[in-house]
Amino acid sequence: MAERVKEESAESGKEMQKQIDAARSESQQMIEQARGMAERFREEEMTKARAEIKTERERAEADIKRERDGAIEVNSQVWP
Repeated sequence: MAERVKEESAESGKEMQKQIDAARSESQQMIEQARGMAERFREEEMTKARAEIKTERERAEADIKRERDGAIEVNSQVWP
């Protein structure tokens, strides 16, 4: 009887260790998946930010050119 209890206990311990190992493996997979998702999100946001910066820069350059051209035109009218 004691030997049977000992065997059952050892078997139960092995099964629990298998479950712990499976849970650990699953959690590692989830962590890696989350890291991948975070990296993709970061890359997407950086791409969006770069595009917005480029658009704003182009708009600012166009505004500066328009202002400069307007100032030159006014200046040429004042000093013919």
